[in-house]
Amino acid sequence: MKRWVKMTLIGLILLSVLVHLYPLNNYAIWGSDTGEYYALSEAAAEDGRPWPASDRGEYEGWGHAYPFFPSTYLMASGFSSVADVPLLDCLLLLIPALAALSTIAVFLISRRVIGLDTPALAAAAFVTLAMPRTYATSHPMMGALADPIYLFAIFFFLKSYDDRRNLLPAAILTAALIPTHHLSFYFLVISFLGIAAAMRVIYSDRYLSPPPERTPPKEFMAAIKDLKDSVNRETIVDMTRDARRKEGFFRREIEWWDAVFISCAVLANMLYWTLAAEPFFNNVVSATVGLSVVLLVLGPVISVLLFLLIVGRFRYRPKIAFFDRKALFGVQFLIFIGALAVLSYIVVVGVPGTSIDIGPVIIPLFMPFVAVITFMTPGTMAARRYRDGMAIFFWALMITGSLLLASATKSTVLIPYRHTQYLIVPLGIFCGLGLWVVYSNIWNDKRGLFTIFIVILIAMTSISTYPSQEVMSGFEEGTSEDDMKAVIWSRDHIDGTVATDHRLSSMLFGFGGINATWDYAYNTIHGENITEFQDELEEVQTPSGKRPIDFVLITGTMEKGVALLQWESAEPMSKEAIDKFDEPPFIQLYDDGSTRIYAVAEG
Repeated sequence: MKRWVKMTLIGLILLSVLVHLYPLNNYAIWGSDTGEYYALSEAAAEDGRPWPASDRGEYEGWGHAYPFFPSTYLMASGFSSVADVPLLDCLLLLIPALAALSTIAVFLISRRVIGLDTPALAAAAFVTLAMPRTYATSHPMMGALADPIYLFAIFFFLKSYDDRRNLLPAAILTAALIPTHHLSFYFLVISFLGIAAAMRVIYSDRYLSPPPERTPPKEFMAAIKDLKDSVNRETIVDMTRDARRKEGFFRREIEWWDAVFISCAVLANMLYWTLAAEPFFNNVVSATVGLSVVLLVLGPVISVLLFLLIVGRFRYRPKIAFFDRKALFGVQFLIFIGALAVLSYIVVVGVPGTSIDIGPVIIPLFMPFVAVITFMTPGTMAARRYRDGMAIFFWALMITGSLLLASATKSTVLIPYRHTQYLIVPLGIFCGLGLWVVYSNIWNDKRGLFTIFIVILIAMTSISTYPSQEVMSGFEEGTSEDDMKAVIWSRDHIDGTVATDHRLSSMLFGFGGINATWDYAYNTIHGENITEFQDELEEVQTPSGKRPIDFVLITGTMEKGVALLQWESAEPMSKEAIDKFDEPPFIQLYDDGSTRIYAVAEG
């Protein structure tokens, strides 16, 4: 690796760390569920239990799956103990910093596929600043620690097709992901399946010689580089076709080791769910699907084998794509218009698969992001020139298929927008490759100007990395110092169930040990007349069972948007809903100007 590449990659890693930690400049706590993560990490540090003890011996927080995927909490509590660093600092700083290492994985995957440094660096830079991934991994959730594990596992799985010894690190990383994050493991499996499918459909030929080196044929690359106009196009087509046939561009012996590897990974995961995470399996997986344990364990394994068996019967040889400046710009313009149409659809109809409404400000805010995404066009065209390029395409195709299925079924387990964190990586690889293709094949005489343009464009995507509460349909991930002061005051002065939104419920539970309502006190918060919420005051559903509401916590952030269910918009409170707390049965106990706590009078 050249020195300038190393220095650029180190700079991108540092940038990734800074971007992941940036929200802490504006908030005391970043992440709406950080309170729960803190409670779980504290329990792991104190008595080694995977969840805080309770009278019933059960976890009484909102995230029923959280206690059974403890890698994040063990990492934070272990580092806190060894380094003598406060536990909260480990959660807020260490976990996002580890998530920032995904930048290295994106670079390595891109370089592995393309074999060139510049497009790999461009892909890593874009993914580092892309909102769908960075926003999700900037707080200490399970998926933040899982993100680099997921990507490094894909990197070694790709390499294993040329050297089976890479299966060992791939297996270790896959095993590490199982107790880290269930959703990331799901995406890892379908990503593996996409790559394995590409190897069978495009790159497999059992009756030809063993696989050659990964780098594209020299004659092929020379022909592409020399392509100036359409005069010698037919000659170049013949040259590149003969070169690819001669050097075995598609020749790779595909056996069933990858299917066995994926099946064993799925089986190990299902056994972990049924044995070590039984409450999660029963309450989430089994209750959602409604099948027997045997079918739920063996069904995914059988599905993996059948899927690869079926796709293995097909063969496809992608044709060589040539770049015409006008046609390419035309396609990019159409994609740009199409992306704006999708954003407009989201503004008018809502986020697919949810009832979340997004304001029109999302369109200008994400225009730089959309502009970079348009370079997927030359990227996907060029991907077929590289020996593993179509594997990235199949990887993206599998996640896209899952996204469409989740949107059509409005799944609350595979929430559609959660797919974007994982989809942005293969798309980012195509964007990096597309930028390099345009740079090297079209802007030959103005490369310096184009380079400046691309650097500015990618930098401008950072504008949308952390959208405001208004853009996020009322959702707010951060908790201010004033809100945390109210949480600490509650810990010292009240005892009972507090009605508030999801974010403050997490803080009360994690930092104050107080039971809260999380997603369930809609009428108490939004109701304008006591007849609307009287029954809820007497008995409301909470993660620990039905209980009466003893207190209410309202903040200025909540007035702008009350975050309850994550697949519904955070609705602002009406003036009447706010003013009702000034009348019985509510008694004000705490008021710092923006945060207020009320007691509910008996009777």
